[in-house]
Amino acid sequence: MQKRLRNLFLSNTFKDTGKIFAGNIFSSFLAICFFVLAARVLGPGNFGIFSSVISLSLIFIAIGDFGLGSALFRFVSAELKDTKKASKILEFLFNLRVGSATAFLIILLVFSPLISVITFGEINMFYVFISILNAFFFLIVDFEIQKYQSRKQFKTASIYIVLVNFFRVLGLVFLVLINIKDYKYFLAIYALSSGVTFCFLYFVEPIQLKLGADWKVKFRDVFHFSGWMGLNKLLSSIGSRIDVILIYRILTPYETGIYSASKQLSFGVPLFVGSFATVIAPRFSSISEKDLYMYLKKTIGLSVLICFGLIFGIIVSPFIIGLFGSEYAHSLAVLRILLFSYIPFVLSTPAVNYIIYALKKPRVIFYITLFDVFVVILGNMFFLPRFGVIGSSYLQVVVNTVLFFFANVYLFSKIKT
Repeated sequence: MQKRLRNLFLSNTFKDTGKIFAGNIFSSFLAICFFVLAARVLGPGNFGIFSSVISLSLIFIAIGDFGLGSALFRFVSAELKDTKKASKILEFLFNLRVGSATAFLIILLVFSPLISVITFGEINMFYVFISILNAFFFLIVDFEIQKYQSRKQFKTASIYIVLVNFFRVLGLVFLVLINIKDYKYFLAIYALSSGVTFCFLYFVEPIQLKLGADWKVKFRDVFHFSGWMGLNKLLSSIGSRIDVILIYRILTPYETGIYSASKQLSFGVPLFVGSFATVIAPRFSSISEKDLYMYLKKTIGLSVLICFGLIFGIIVSPFIIGLFGSEYAHSLAVLRILLFSYIPFVLSTPAVNYIIYALKKPRVIFYITLFDVFVVILGNMFFLPRFGVIGSSYLQVVVNTVLFFFANVYLFSKIKT
């Protein structure tokens, strides 16, 4: 047992996860600072509106991703030995990202009045425009960061991960210092920070805007994989963010703020799990078949270690909620349930990434996630009027458990030991 633990801690996967985690944990710290400061200044009601707009933006990001970020791990990571070929694929995917993000932005602007009515129950163009603007900038800057991750340059990627939230905190502190406490300005800072970060990253390593002569062949290969991944990301984002929007529509901005305070804190967990997935995804894409099972067992061991961190988070949650102030005391129960719900989510990470990148079956995860989305939407519509935000919190336990169960059942029915 002691030897296994030593090998686990000395493994390249653990070291690379640590590099990404270092960037993500500092980025999470800055994000918490941003949301705590915003929540304390705005109060639960305005913070509820603020969080609803951000949730809509994150759904836009998932829709506009089209699985291109995951395609980096699938195609660039697999060709790292051929530097020229990897660079050509990277250049092609970047052009696809810029083109698709621009087209998506235009489509959203055309339908923005309808989106506003469906989401907020009124025509409020500012809410929708800020959501669209943030989505556009973030889609570009997120691709830039994933570029380094797909090339296994995890130290560089971890540094750049921090920049977006650094600029957000810097902008928010400036607004507070000059006594501007309007949530609309806070939303503007939130959106523009991604644009500033992209400008910085593109200056460091610009990529040529040119598709290349064989773009049709590349597009066919990429779309076959990224199409499923785009749908997966879309459904995952809807499942994880639609609860805030439904609470805003069914309950009140105040209750949305109470729930969102815990939701923002708990999102540090998927950020860390994302660090873990970022490291294992390129390896599952490129590792030899005979080593896959041993590597899977190693990733399962790491996921169990992460769960101990969740248990610690549940224990110290009263202190964490205290950062928001006495107005958010009712957020404590929500935070504890949400942190607990992430235990099956963390444990499902090795199986999900194995299915997607080793078995190359992203559609399997799509079907599981599709079922989860139906549970979240229908469950919230039923439970919110009866049990309030606690009902929505328990639904997260259900959907993450479903993901864990079905992903592992499918994996071990296909795996070759």
